[in-house]
Amino acid sequence: MNAVINDARAAADVVIGVHIRRGDYIRYEAGIWYYEDDVYAEKMLQVQEQFATAGKTCAFVIAAIESIDKSHFPPALKIFTGQRHFVTDMYSLAACDAIIGPPSTFSLWAAFYGKIPLAYIYKKDDFVQIGCYYNAC
Repeated sequence: MNAVINDARAAADVVIGVHIRRGDYIRYEAGIWYYEDDVYAEKMLQVQEQFATAGKTCAFVIAAIESIDKSHFPPALKIFTGQRHFVTDMYSLAACDAIIGPPSTFSLWAAFYGKIPLAYIYKKDDFVQIGCYYNAC
């Protein structure tokens, strides 16, 4: 966990955790919170722009059960991902400055443990806003 967080912190001013949950979400409630990579990329760009207006750079630590293909994300995003145990992913998310992802108790517990803001992606067309918490901006 420390290595991915340390690498992300060395690459940017602010580290945002991204919980990509697929698996059961493709069937749960007719897939209401199942999102493809393009939706996550759009939300990450929204967050990155918010912090850019405050003069801050962002790095994104992705937590997901499956392998993430970085080529599905714009090169402008600094992405840190890898196959990790789910417990390592939870603590990695908790060590970030904020978390974005679909409604899930996994990211909720990580945010609670890390005492960091959590922005849920309720609809793919919603604007995700982190805001300025805990001196992140």
